Amino acid sequence: MEKRSGKVLELVYRWYSESGPAFIASKRAVEEECGMSRAEVENSLNWLIGKGFIELWQMGDCVRITEKGITYSEKKKRIDKIS
Repeated sequence: MEKRSGKVLELVYRWYSESGPAFIASKRAVEEECGMSRAEVENSLNWLIGKGFIELWQMGDCVRITEKGITYSEKKKRIDKIS
């Protein structure tokens, strides 16, 4: 996974873990938290959407992690814990 996209997915997964399954994130909040430009966040989100890890929500202003994104993030977290 591309480094920036991984950072975005980790962030959205962390927020999901803290807030519960109904959590959605605004693109602006992702930009601010990641310290990335709007273009960088858009590119990362587009890559994550293409892979099925994230989906657009509420007319494209927000994103939500998918089951595939949750599964990937939890698997990566277990692997990182072992390493």
